[in-house]
Order: sequence, then structure tokens, then C-alpha cells
Amino acid sequence: MKHYLAVILFVSNIVFSQNNFKISGKISDKSTGEGLIGASVYLDGGNNGTISDFEGNYEILNIESGIVKIICQYISYLNDTIEINLDNNLTVNFELISDSYTIDDVNLVTKVNRKDESYVVNVQKKSIGLINTLSKKQMRITGSSNAAEAVKNVSGVNIQSGKYVFVRGLSDRYSLATLNGVAIPSLDPNKNSVQMDLIPSNIIDNILVFKTFTPDLPGNFTGGLVDLYTSDFPDSLEVFFNYSTGYSNLSNLNNNFLRQDPSNTDWIGYDDGSRDIPDFVLQNGINNYDPSSFEQAFYYAQSQDPSYANMTLNEVQDDNGNFNSWSERWFWIEQHRIKTNDSLSIATNSFSKNWDPERYRSGLNRSLNFSIGNKYILKEKEVGFYSGVNYSKKYLYFENAEFGRYKQTGSASQTLNPDKVGLESRGDENIFGSIFTTTSIKFNDNHKLALMGMINQSGQSSARYFDGENMSDAFGLYEEQRTQRYLERQMKTSQLSGNHKFSRNKNSELNWYLGLTKSYQNTPDLRVFTNSYEYIYLEDDETGDIYLDTLPTYSIQANLYPAPTRYYRYLNEDNINFKSDYKFNLNDSEFIKLGFYYLDKKRDNIEYRYTFIANGINYNDNLKEYFNSENMIVGQSNTGLGGQGEYINVIDNTEIKNQYNAEQKILSSYIMSTLNPTDILEITFGARFENSKILAVSSDAEQDIGRLNNSDILPALNAKYNLDENSFLRISFTKTLARPSFREIAPISWYDFETTFQFIGNPNLKRTLINNLDLRLERYLLGAGIASISGFYKKFTNPIEQVMNPQAQNIELSWRNVDQALLFGFEFEFKKKILLKKERILNLGFNASYIKSQTKIDSQELELIQALDPNHSDTRPMFGQSPYIINFYSQYQFNKWTSSANFNISGKNIVIVQKGAVDVYQAPQPILNLKINRKITEKSNISLSARNLLSAKNRWYYPFNGKEYNFRNFNYAPQFNLGVQILL
Repeated sequence: MKHYLAVILFVSNIVFSQNNFKISGKISDKSTGEGLIGASVYLDGGNNGTISDFEGNYEILNIESGIVKIICQYISYLNDTIEINLDNNLTVNFELISDSYTIDDVNLVTKVNRKDESYVVNVQKKSIGLINTLSKKQMRITGSSNAAEAVKNVSGVNIQSGKYVFVRGLSDRYSLATLNGVAIPSLDPNKNSVQMDLIPSNIIDNILVFKTFTPDLPGNFTGGLVDLYTSDFPDSLEVFFNYSTGYSNLSNLNNNFLRQDPSNTDWIGYDDGSRDIPDFVLQNGINNYDPSSFEQAFYYAQSQDPSYANMTLNEVQDDNGNFNSWSERWFWIEQHRIKTNDSLSIATNSFSKNWDPERYRSGLNRSLNFSIGNKYILKEKEVGFYSGVNYSKKYLYFENAEFGRYKQTGSASQTLNPDKVGLESRGDENIFGSIFTTTSIKFNDNHKLALMGMINQSGQSSARYFDGENMSDAFGLYEEQRTQRYLERQMKTSQLSGNHKFSRNKNSELNWYLGLTKSYQNTPDLRVFTNSYEYIYLEDDETGDIYLDTLPTYSIQANLYPAPTRYYRYLNEDNINFKSDYKFNLNDSEFIKLGFYYLDKKRDNIEYRYTFIANGINYNDNLKEYFNSENMIVGQSNTGLGGQGEYINVIDNTEIKNQYNAEQKILSSYIMSTLNPTDILEITFGARFENSKILAVSSDAEQDIGRLNNSDILPALNAKYNLDENSFLRISFTKTLARPSFREIAPISWYDFETTFQFIGNPNLKRTLINNLDLRLERYLLGAGIASISGFYKKFTNPIEQVMNPQAQNIELSWRNVDQALLFGFEFEFKKKILLKKERILNLGFNASYIKSQTKIDSQELELIQALDPNHSDTRPMFGQSPYIINFYSQYQFNKWTSSANFNISGKNIVIVQKGAVDVYQAPQPILNLKINRKITEKSNISLSARNLLSAKNRWYYPFNGKEYNFRNFNYAPQFNLGVQILL
């Protein structure tokens, strides 16, 4: 049978080869000779074509003899067409000319296009360790507006809360973000991860996600390091303009949108000062209530009433010191109380009276992006710039979201009992603005300087309303909560960098970076008002029957929850980074590299808390009446004669121990080398030394000091085995670490008003050490494509886990080091550019990750858990770890139309380690986005996009005995956007 098959194949080959030939060759840049990756080559008038590989080579098969035209296209290059009379297999090479222009007879040559998919895939191919990449082109396919939306399409990456990066399912503690290789700060005091939504996508050329450590990278990442590379200047004048507007049901054009009263400057992302602590309070403080005495009242009467002018104290006081014979004593003691507490009355009255969120009609979402760049030749020096501005306003709203708090009451429980259930609604107005500029000067081929500056400003105005039953306090007791918060963030970043090549043969290179970042996150005037209501039983006056009142009775029960409170937090952080890398090339592929890194990070955190206490003032479901200025005359009574007090006064509940200063200094150096023992084996080895000092000091000198001082040597060994020119096997053995955040190690306590959780810092935390093993098999495909499968294993020593204090009466969360944790997983990635027919191109990408982890449960917590569930395991998944992540994207281009789709989902993960046997998980959240783009002219296009088409639910839940109890459950409706882009 095999012989017959061989004959058939041989004969068919002869028959078809008589009239069919192939054309092959190489596509290169005419000025540099470098092969161009992903260039399109096709036959004019037909459907036969292909895409060049990573060396620029191409091959077109099954071409009939005769006259044929071959067309070659590549972005930023002029098209080339060659006509030939084909009667044999031919080699046809294309040398494309850059789409450049001339100034003073000087030709400007196009640089490497770092925005294209072919560039980043080639970077991935040549990399030392395991990395994944994302190009600007792919960001446009997925319609990403910021770095957070973009990076979630990378293999093994998912995003929490729309801004925090989780790599390989690990929590933000084990991920790191850098901007052009320089660390940027996290503005959230509760997170280690950078808020990636602060970086607009139009300033990013590409994103590299490092999955394995090499000595020239910071040692404090384990899941992944996300490096954002900002845009360089273009080769010619480039002007880009984009405007889009969007609509989502409930969020936009909603007459019942929930919001707080805005300030005059909310529209540009910062508060105008109207939410600041009142000047009177800042200047005078808040006095304690002075109850006064009858003696003080008498002397005050003398100063106010002439009839008392000639009286003495003995005339109103008996021999025992009593004032019972003084008939006007109660009148005057109340008058004196009002007078002596006048400062407290002014302080109480100086705060705004707006405690109740308002309803209004929301607008449409909108965003604006503008950028301009150019390059010039000045005295034989290449000078260029790229600058731009971004602005967006987005509304988000949900209503009647499920809210629940449950607990297990005993080991025999088959269900969870509710502590608190209800419905909540919330509206958020999000403003984002940024200004950025990059300026570079290239003195010659060997020396270049670049300066980058960026200011990002964002403001989030939020209003929330909750209504539910609080069974933990009493059955039939209901609770309302109104919350208003303004969150203001700013980050100013500047970077100066240099690239220098030495010797005639360019066998050594020095790169250095200096970065300065000043940032703040302020929460001015977070207002939380909580009240109770119940339906009480009444007795009919005529019949004596008992009935349930149909109207609720309202109250404020400060013994069950905080009284009305205003909360202020001001967080400032400054970063100074310096990094230098020196590389000495032994030959074209082998080198020695060494470097130095310094980081100095300082944070100041100031918090104030003011609580409003009622004396004899009843709440009757009318906030304006309750906080009326007439109720803020401290010292007044219900009778005017010194009777029962009837007023509201503010007290300063600020705890100085919760204000802190913190500083971190990291000093590190490294040495590494890449060698090729054979033609098919590349080995990179070396070590990094890191000395880290963290100091977190409370303003209360009696508190412990959070202190960390460690010196670590972090070795790394990476090997790449070339199976062929486009197939590689990579293996990596490394050691990395993770450090606690400032807030985790600071000796402070803070209350989260929205979750009602108490968080306690732990100054005794240690850093975590991790041993990593990674393995990857990868194949690079035509069309800037790749197919790879990876495996990884990680062992954690002293991992930091969020735990609950078993001795605390209420929910109290803190952090502790547990003994160890293990994690392993697999990743698969595929992406490819396919030329279907003439001018029809399909881009496909898919990646998936599976992760398994387990960590030892803290012994004290385990004892509490097993009291309710004796058979509970002594391990659980790592906090924040998702067991799987799936991403898919596609783009189809035909003529003037482009359509794209992307989908991503990550598995459930622990978000709260709950008291008892039941933790809180976040459910999978499938996201599907579609986009259609139509080119109007050569320089403009219009787009229509749909985001969150599945209306994915954001659901946290308790899994117990085969049932899921909602902790929180809401969703946003799909969002539709219409946009216009112009590129000149």
C-alpha cells in the first residue's frame, strides 16, 4: 500500500509541476538591509499570497506560468510591484523604501516600528527569558483605552477592579509594573499593584510582560513584570485626533442617576476645595463639650443682666454650696453652656449639610485624544518630539444590587444564616485627563538622550444608597446607609534616559534612566450616614388591639454602627529611581552585562475622622431637618431652661496612631552573561543583589515600628535550546521575593466604611522568598505568529496572606506570614496573521492558563474553622489566585472595513478570607467586546464598538454545601461607543 501511495504522490507531483511554480525570496529594508517581518506579498488579481517570516523570507506556491504581477506591502513603507514572465521557479527579492520625506536634501529614514505586532513578536523570539508581548496594533484591535484594558489580553494576565494587574492568577503582591523600565508608584494604600487605568493607551507603543526573572530586572516580582514602553517620536509630522461618545443603559441619560453635589472643578478631575476640612476647624480645632457649672452661670449672668451686677455669689448659694434657692439658675446655666460651647457650635455648623445623595440626569460617556509628533535635523543632529492630551468622562451606575453577609452557626449547619441582607445602588462619575510629552535628541548613531514627562489626573465622584435588614442586631431591624465619596488621584512622572554605544565596532553599550514621580491620592470628605428603621407594634386606643404600624419608626443607633461620620485622607508619595545597565558584547550573540539600581520611595498618610453626635435630636427620615443649623447650637435644651440637651455636636475621632510616614530604599546591583556553548544552545546566568529597607512609623510614638531590613542574592539561570530557526525550548530556574506594602507593615488600624471591615497592620511581617521553575516550548509562525505551551512551578516561603483575627468580635482583617505555599500551572498561546485573499487579512490570538495553588491556613484561624467544620483541609487556594484565565481576540480586514472581537474570562478567586469555614469568592466574569471600523478617507475613519456585550455580573459569593450565597451581586449594561479618528 505504501508503494502505491508513493507512486501516486510522485506522479501527481510531476503532473502539477508541469504548469505550477513557486516564487520565493526575501523582503528587506533598502536602507538597512534588515528583513521585514509580516510584510504582505500576493499576486495581483488573484487570491494567492503569503506573509514574510521572522527573517523576512516568503514563499508563494502553486503559481501558473505566464505574466504575473507580485505586489509587496508593509506598513510605513512604499508598496512595490514586480512584473515577471514565470516559466520556472524564481527568487524575487523586495527592497522596500521607507515612506520618508526630505528636509534640506537630507533623507529621513524610518525607524523600527515598535507599534507593530511583528516587532514585539520578534522581541519575544530573541528574549533571554520567558516574556509575552502586546503591540499598539493589538490594543487598537481590542479597543483598549488604557493600559489596564490592554494588558488583560496578554497570556496569564487578568485585571481586578478595572485597574490592578494579576499575573498567572497571583494577587497584585506578586506583580510589578514599570514605565520604560522604571518603577512607578501605587496610589492605593491597600494595594501593591499600580493602578494601570492611569496610563492611557495612546502613549504606549508596546507592552512587555516578563514571566521569568533575569538579573537585569527588579527582583520583587513572581507572577510577572509589566513594562510599558511609551511612544517615541515619528519619522515625519504626525497628528492624531480621536473623539468618541458612548451609551450604556442605566449609566447614561438616566434621570435617576445617583450622585453627590459636585464642585466647580470636578469636570477636570479635582476638587475645588469645597470638600476640604473647614478652615475654622483647621485653625481652631474642635473643643470638647463644656457642661458648665452654676457658679460659672452666675458670673455669666452678672456680665449679661444688670440686675445681677451688685449681687454676690453667697446670695444665690446656701451654706452647703447648693444653688437650689436660685430660681433662674437653669436659664442661666443653659445660656452659659451655649456661650462657652460657641466654638464647638461654629465647628459643627461649618461642615456642609449635604448628607443625602441627589438624583439627576446623567450625560453620555465621551473621550478625546490628541497627539502630535515630528522629527527634525538640526546641525546633523536628529531631534524629535511626541506630545498629546487625553480627556474622558464616564458614567457607571447599578441599582438594586444584592448585598449579603452570612455566617455558619455550627458544625451541623446545612445552610448559612444571614446576618445582613439588602439592596444597594451606586453611581460613579469618572474623570480622567493627562498631558504627556517625549523629546529626544540623537547626536549620532552612538549617543541619544530622551526626556519624557507626564501628568495624569483623575477624579471619581461616587454616591451609594443601601437599604436592607440587619438580622445580626435584631430581627425586624432595618438599616439604611448613604455614602458619598470623592477620590482624587494625580501622578506626575518625568524620566531622563541615555543610550551610548562605545568603540568603533560598537561592542559595548550603556543605558541609564533617571525617574522622578510625585503622586497623591486624596479622599476629601467621605460622608457616611447610617440609620435604622423598624415597624413597631401599637395598641389601638379604642379596642386595645395590637397591630403593626404601617409607617416605619426611624432612629440612629450608634451602638450598632458608627454615627454620621466624615472621613478625610491625604496620601502623598514621592519616588526617585536611578538605573544603569552596561553591556559588553563578546561577539554578535554573547555578552556580559552588569548594572546598578536605586529606589527611594517616601509616603505620608494623614487621616482625619469627624463624628456627629446627637443629644435629644431624633432622626425622622429627613436629613435636611436633622442637620438644620438650629440643631447645632450646642448647649441648648428642649425647654430653654437647662433641661434635656437638644443639639448635635461634632467630635474629633481622629486617631493619631493611624497617621504614618513610611520610606523604602532599595539598593541593588547585578552581573549576568549570555553564552552560546553550541550553535543551538544559549545560556544566560547571573545574580542580583538587593538590599531593601522599609520603615513605617506611626505618629503615635507608643506604637510599634514596622521595620524590614534584608539583603538578598537572587540567582537566575535561563537556557534557550534552538530546535530549528523558529522553534525553541526554554527553561528557567530563578529566585525572587515579595515585600509587604507600607500599609500592611505600618502599625495602624483603619475602618472601611463601605465594607464595615476593620483592617489592622502588622509591623512584624517578613518578606516572602520564592523559588521558580519555568519551561516553555514555542514555535514562531509566518505572519508574526507564535504557538507556545509553558509550564511553571513556584514554592513560596513565608507568603503573606490576608487573614481574619479569630479573637475579634467583628470582622477584623490583617496580614500574617504563613509557612509556605505552592503553585503550578500551564499556559498556551497562539497568534497569527493570515493573508486570506488580496487585501483580506485575518489576525487571530488565543491564550489560556491553568493554575493550581495551595497555602497553609494560619493555625489560629484553622482552629476556629475546624470548630465549625472538623474535616476542613489545612490548606486553601492562595488569596486572589484564579485557577484559569482565557483570552481570545480576532480582527478581519477587508478593503476599507475592519472588524474585531475579543473575549476574556478568569476563574473564581478568593477575595475575602472570611470568619469561620466559608471564604468569599469572586465568580468568573466573561467579557465580550466587538468593534467595527470603516475608513472614510486615507486619513480618517469612523468606528462603532460594543463593550461588555454579555453584561457580565460582578459577583462575590460564599460557596457552602452546594449552594452559593451572594456577598455582592451587580452588573453594568453593555456600552456602545461611536468614534471618529483622524491621522494626518
